[in-house]
Amino acid sequence: MKMTFRVQGSVTIDFGAETIDIGGLALTPDPTTPPVRPQEIVTPPPPARGVDQIDLSQAVLTAQSRDVRSWPIGAAITEIGLSATDTMSVNFTKRNGPNAWPIVMGPEGEIQYTLWIGCKINGQWHIAGSILCISRGVNDNYVPTGPTLQPGHLPANWYYFAGNPLATYQPQPGEPVAWFLTAGVQRRTDIHTIAERTNVVVVPFSPGSFAF
Repeated sequence: MKMTFRVQGSVTIDFGAETIDIGGLALTPDPTTPPVRPQEIVTPPPPARGVDQIDLSQAVLTAQSRDVRSWPIGAAITEIGLSATDTMSVNFTKRNGPNAWPIVMGPEGEIQYTLWIGCKINGQWHIAGSILCISRGVNDNYVPTGPTLQPGHLPANWYYFAGNPLATYQPQPGEPVAWFLTAGVQRRTDIHTIAERTNVVVVPFSPGSFAF
């Protein structure tokens, strides 16, 4: 049975009591009706650091990208930052320090690591080694990506050499995009002294800084 009461003034209700008194009117809860409790919201734990978030072995290697899919994970990505007006920010566990990836001489100068991108097109991930980067210190990290989120920027400047369907593909705002790094130079060539990569992370193609 449903009952509606109009109450003037303040009312204090002790839900733990068997009887609720409102202005001299005693209301006894129905013992057969279980108490209604707020629904508990369970937040899934974040992915473990250093673990691939896609199956890299099943990804399509695009034209002029070296096959690094079987390289062991030797470092973990700790941050990805995306912007429509500035370059990307990238950080990982072997950018600096005694175990930092070595700097090699690339076709256009010294390079430490290659930034890879992966786009899921028609249900299939396509990956390309795209941007050559170098870090010489904690506050020195050269990642010449340009305004990554700017429409048309990726196909024009990142992977125009990759062949179809990636070469002309533009990720949409909020679309999941994969990122990882490899030691040395793997944009249209392969120069390295150690064969290591980071784990693959997936973040939405939207402005923001994503920590891992």
